[in-house]
Amino acid sequence: MKYGRFTLDEVTKHIGKSVAKFYSPTTKKLFRVRMGTQRMLLMRRTQECACCGLKGEFFSLECFGCWSPHFNLYGRNSSGNPIMLTVDHILPKARGGKTTQENIQLLCTHCNSYKKDQIISLPELRLLIEAKKAQKAASDKRKRDRKMPENSLMAITIYKDGGIWMFDDERVGLVREALVAGMPDIIEKAIGMFQPGCETRVGVVFSGLRFPGHQVRLDWVRIDEHGDPDYEAQTGNWYKWAEYDMEGWLCPALFKYFKEAPKELYVSLVKP
Repeated sequence: MKYGRFTLDEVTKHIGKSVAKFYSPTTKKLFRVRMGTQRMLLMRRTQECACCGLKGEFFSLECFGCWSPHFNLYGRNSSGNPIMLTVDHILPKARGGKTTQENIQLLCTHCNSYKKDQIISLPELRLLIEAKKAQKAASDKRKRDRKMPENSLMAITIYKDGGIWMFDDERVGLVREALVAGMPDIIEKAIGMFQPGCETRVGVVFSGLRFPGHQVRLDWVRIDEHGDPDYEAQTGNWYKWAEYDMEGWLCPALFKYFKEAPKELYVSLVKP
């Protein structure tokens, strides 16, 4: 249970006493708190994580599964969320380390979660944390890449609204994404050939790999802005339907489906 929040000054001025009384605004009671422990003496000496430098901002009077309340020190991370600063044994207790001022340091729970029961210097701990973060970033990227269905069939439905071809795809966060700069001509040419009667709405199946039954192959030509004065200029990729010497531009939304612009796009039109 949390009995109240206190400023650094409200608490540190009592550290060193055997016991001090603090009023809880939560329970409206006075609590006797031990203030002369090695833990509290450390928090008088410093209110900063020895590893990352996170600064303590307030004390919280708490009691979770204990007989009497004690103070915990908290700082805030870059997102503004509270992070507890904890007492760490430089030589871990599990390896015979004692609770003395020479053998304890203040670490935030984030840094302490990496140190655990290791005997490790602060510079080595910082390097370890950076390495672990890099590993996690690489792992997260691999997971994202696996989710990108570059080599599988993907499907969207495109529709004509106000004379403009566009599509929605909530799976990747796209709404009313317009197809411009030559792409409408390719779409209407393909509809006329493969799905007549779908002049305002048609399903599009596409992939970066050849698949059975594909109707159109578009070859990558260059990366460039579309040059259409009616739309905001963006750097995208031009593709060519070589069979009919037609070029069309695809905006950066392409990278919602592919890690990089594929050299070929294989397309098939289906009834929606």
